[in-house]
Amino acid sequence: MFTRLTATAIIFALGSAPAWADTYSDCLRASSPKLQLHACSAVAGSNVYSAQQRARALRLRGGLHAQAGAHQRAIEDFNSALALLPDDMVALEKRALSLVSLSRYEMAIADLTGLIARKPKVARLLVERGYVYLISDRTDAAISDFSAALAVQPQHAVALNNRGLAYRKKGDLSAARADYTAAIAVAPTYALAYANRGYAYEAEGMKKQAIADLRLALHFNPKLASVAVVLGRLGDRTARSDAEKLLKAGKTIAQTLCSRCHALEPQGDSPNPKAPPFRDIGKRYPLIALREPINRSIAAPHDQMPHFSLQDADVDNLVAFINSLN
Repeated sequence: MFTRLTATAIIFALGSAPAWADTYSDCLRASSPKLQLHACSAVAGSNVYSAQQRARALRLRGGLHAQAGAHQRAIEDFNSALALLPDDMVALEKRALSLVSLSRYEMAIADLTGLIARKPKVARLLVERGYVYLISDRTDAAISDFSAALAVQPQHAVALNNRGLAYRKKGDLSAARADYTAAIAVAPTYALAYANRGYAYEAEGMKKQAIADLRLALHFNPKLASVAVVLGRLGDRTARSDAEKLLKAGKTIAQTLCSRCHALEPQGDSPNPKAPPFRDIGKRYPLIALREPINRSIAAPHDQMPHFSLQDADVDNLVAFINSLN
């Protein structure tokens, strides 16, 4: 009897985790933002959890606020997380990005400068600070940061594109085009780099080259409405219609081949939990590397992934559709 009671007690103990443990798990990876927000709020407001757990909950809740555009509330959460864990570099970086969204550039630069002092070889941080310098009209400082990022990571397409923007702000269209071209060489489906190079060509009076690049930008991201406007100004009035056809074709392919498992809309969960939403695929595979996984039918491996073969044009359409979701 003693043995049975003991075994029963052990089974009961293993099968009944305390509610606070489930709440923390929901805070880390709940199935919906609403549930995650509720769980993280419960963790952040309870002394049952450690300082590290509460700081992480505050950081995650701040991230949810930032995604919803509530950047002031996000900053308050990041501040509270940093009060608990002053060395929380993730909270510090996220706070900097929310500060940028509120045009508090000096404070954002201060946060990023502190991070770079601790992690001087992280290209991402240099690109982020360079971007703040760029939008606050400090082009020389921006170029310096983008160049430093490229010294760490020479194939950084965003750093190349953004340095091109800084050179264009300075009036150096030749240097700008060189950087856009380098960015495209690294990431051949980088729509913004094509658009920026197209704008540079237009500024130099090179109409034919401008139209070619802007059409490619719209091809890879049909939602770039400003590109369609410029193309119309340059006399190419069919570009927007062509882009809409491309996007429709890509969505049709996705609905036919992928919708059974993947979410195809800007919001919502995938029918198959193992299949990432299409809007997240670009996060797993940089667009430069997206075509090959699609061609191999393993863009997001999971047990029910069908095997299929696509023509190059179909892959272009699918990449354009995925790109349009970001």
